[in-house]
Amino acid sequence: MTIVSAFLMPGNPLPLLKGENPPWKVLADAARKAGAALRDSRPDVLLIYSTQWIAVLDELWQTRPHSVGRHVDENWYEYGDLQMDLHCDVDLALACIDCNLHKGTNLTGIDPQTGALTRLFHPRKHPWHEHFELQGNYLVGKTGVGRTTVRVLSMNSDDQVALRTS
Repeated sequence: MTIVSAFLMPGNPLPLLKGENPPWKVLADAARKAGAALRDSRPDVLLIYSTQWIAVLDELWQTRPHSVGRHVDENWYEYGDLQMDLHCDVDLALACIDCNLHKGTNLTGIDPQTGALTRLFHPRKHPWHEHFELQGNYLVGKTGVGRTTVRVLSMNSDDQVALRTS
């Protein structure tokens, strides 16, 4: 899979909800421009990595193929609502959730081949192809980092392998 574009967005929804506020106008305009660029690129897959604002919509949207509506969050209701029209690859979302639940707070693990304490794969720092390869429906670690990550994240669980076969 090739990454076509990436956007770093503010973690707070207020610039989008109250874009007329002068300090937030620049952020709101940039977010709309990023949204238009994303829409125009017509991506096959959209991966959202967030520790903040998407939680405003709740996590249930990840388990629905299509979510449409308005969401009013108890923390932001005074600023209005968030309109949403989200399509989700439910299998991919569940696969990511599965890995993240296994990862937890771990940054390291034991390399099953050497027994050494080894850091986990970091998607922003490590090239994927250097550490992993797909052999049939199984993900194989090519390095200590790859082997450890596959083991700690249980990346070849029955569920993960089944997702790769579909």
